[in-house]
Amino acid sequence: MTNNHHHHIGVDIAKQNFVADLPKGATSFKQTACGMRHFLEQLPERAWVVCEASGGYEKALVSACHKAGLRVSVANPRRVRAFALSQGILAKTDRIDAPLISLYARKTEALREHREPSAAEQELRALYQHRAALVDMHKQEQNLSEHAPDKSSAAGQQIAKMSKCRRRLLERQIKKLEAQMRQLIEADERLRQRARRMEQVEGVGALSIAAVLSLMPELGELEEGQAGALLGAAPIVRQSGDTDKIRHIEGGRHRLRKAIYMAALSAARHNPVLKVFYQRLRTQGKPVKVALTALMRKIIELLNALIKNPNFCLAR
Repeated sequence: MTNNHHHHIGVDIAKQNFVADLPKGATSFKQTACGMRHFLEQLPERAWVVCEASGGYEKALVSACHKAGLRVSVANPRRVRAFALSQGILAKTDRIDAPLISLYARKTEALREHREPSAAEQELRALYQHRAALVDMHKQEQNLSEHAPDKSSAAGQQIAKMSKCRRRLLERQIKKLEAQMRQLIEADERLRQRARRMEQVEGVGALSIAAVLSLMPELGELEEGQAGALLGAAPIVRQSGDTDKIRHIEGGRHRLRKAIYMAALSAARHNPVLKVFYQRLRTQGKPVKVALTALMRKIIELLNALIKNPNFCLAR
């Protein structure tokens, strides 16, 4: 996708305000509906707004751009920072970062336009993220219970009882969220169709499917190799001259990677095709983690192909 025919507007976002690299210079706006309206009014023709992922603070801006019919992209902050260092830009302030993001957008060929998620996709993502938070809380509660005081004391008994109640409450809430996610997927035609395609891969269960639908909505629109890279399951080559260092994965969407890891464990045992692939890697001497990472990459690329091509059939 060429970027030459658009006016890229870099935006650096904070909690209370944001700075935009407008033609008249870096300009600050409040993170309010009024501030957003003033920003949109000052954009030039063919504007393409580009901001960084900022822990959710970018959502209001992205939504406003979609409603105004503008092109908008959400860049990876690590990539923008690496680009800054490549340009010799060491300082970091809002008024430096906004023009920097504009420059990054003009120079990069990997700029992907943000697709506005449907209401169902937004709701599913919210449910999945909340479930993930509850799962983390449940794990923390389990860890605390393992190191609780001696239950022979009154305090120990009270703490154990309260801990057990909290774990049961979290378990009920987690199950409730999982039921809501299943209902939401079944009720939305697009989500249901994508889920049905992914269900064809034995080992990919309901939670893995919900994770993919929530955390990689662009799946089915990616070229070969892109899904594995976005997941963070593509090994990075570190070779120079006669030196060839061990390859490691880096970056990616760690929450989704956890879900696909569980799918890989299941597929390595039960999927007749992927099990052979995994065992072949192990026979070649690949460590367990390396073989599982390759299997994760295989799974996410397979899911992308299934969604992208309705005529794509799995080998048996």
